[in-house]
Amino acid sequence: MFVGRENELTHLNNEYKNNHSFVIIYGRRRCGKTTLIQKFIEDKDSMFFQATEDEDVVNISNFINTLYLSTNNPLLKNYITTSWEDAFNIYLNTIDKSKKNILVIDEFSYIVSKNKAFPSILQKIWDLYLSKENIMLILCGSLVSIMKKSALNYNSPLYGRRTSQIKINPLPFTDATKMMKTKNFKDQVRFYSITGGIPLYLNLIQNNDIEIFVKQTCLNTSGYLFIEPAILLNHSYNLNNSYLSVINAIGSGHTKPTDIASFLNKKTNEISPALQLLEEQLIIKKELPATENKKSRKGIYLINDKFLNFYFHFIKPFESQIERGLFDSAYKHFNDTFYFQFQGKVFESVCRELFITEIKNKKIEWNIDTLGSYFNRDHSIEIDVVSLDKINNKLFLGECKFFNKKTVDISTFNNLVEKSKIFKTEKITYGLFSATGFTKEVLDLAKNNDNLLLFNEYRYIPKSEIHKAKNI
Repeated sequence: MFVGRENELTHLNNEYKNNHSFVIIYGRRRCGKTTLIQKFIEDKDSMFFQATEDEDVVNISNFINTLYLSTNNPLLKNYITTSWEDAFNIYLNTIDKSKKNILVIDEFSYIVSKNKAFPSILQKIWDLYLSKENIMLILCGSLVSIMKKSALNYNSPLYGRRTSQIKINPLPFTDATKMMKTKNFKDQVRFYSITGGIPLYLNLIQNNDIEIFVKQTCLNTSGYLFIEPAILLNHSYNLNNSYLSVINAIGSGHTKPTDIASFLNKKTNEISPALQLLEEQLIIKKELPATENKKSRKGIYLINDKFLNFYFHFIKPFESQIERGLFDSAYKHFNDTFYFQFQGKVFESVCRELFITEIKNKKIEWNIDTLGSYFNRDHSIEIDVVSLDKINNKLFLGECKFFNKKTVDISTFNNLVEKSKIFKTEKITYGLFSATGFTKEVLDLAKNNDNLLLFNEYRYIPKSEIHKAKNI
């Protein structure tokens, strides 16, 4: 099922219109990079070559065989070469140059891992041959560090050749819901909390409820998502135990550098290289209060990947018990913690996404300079959604409530107003985000207050529609 990626497809189609183009696509495993490319080329003349982790000569042989299957040229059936330059020359001499051609090299990083000289070879081939033809070259890879080093960084031989690059992220919540149409809003948030918007993981949900999905797919040695993290972390990122220990510390709730170091019985400067690499790999992220500048030292580290965040909270601590068939303690921890703490934090990220979406849809007038959350040093004050509009010198403060049945009442608004007193500005717009609706008192207040915005489930409620809103 192909959903979303409209912007990426539009970008690729615009690149296709150029005489020649060189696009680099990269991102985490399972995000749908290959699916996107196949959707793009489905009605175009193209050759899709998927590299493997085999030795270089095997990939060259497979490249020639892919060309043979694409063109049905009998001269290529048993052709043997050990040279990439020869292989690309054969490609150029075989394709129909009167047409626009697309050449895709998927898992480009696998080739580089076996042949460090491949970027230099490809640079020469691009400069001398491919760039002179009406060809669109697409390099795609999941090993983010190798893709950056060998194709995007200034020191790469390919630097300056690409015409654009696309980083493929997990699906945003609004697109992920299209793969969960049979689920209600709350369950969509819950499944999103587990799968993190990874299309392949979303496909595993099908008609399962949360309990069955978690027990069969996550907390089960035979479940697909039980061993997926090991494949992702050890294979895709090639992380050693010291890096995994840092991620585990963050997943265990130690988010400040000093706390992470203390948990690992190390000095802060000893873990700094690991934090930097993991952040570059997009596995973790440094989160600052939205009102702070990038140089602030008030930041905390969080696991950036929602699925890995779920793994380190609910699977990793119970791995040995699960492997022995002792599932009860793992599921009890999930049942006690997921519904009351974990899902709420993911709902906050969904609300920030909703805020952006409604601005794009022209439902809300706001110029986003920064968007995030706010927390003071001891986390005694936390605000879920914070955005600065520097053009109009305004501040947006939002509170997110993911209640099971209870509706958002006036106390939530009053608490938010009280928190807002720490900010030295009077131009504040407040927002309440709910998964269960609002009390009549809140609806009446919002109807007559231009500085209070209400968001229920998937959307912002305009003032003109507040009288229709249900206070469940």
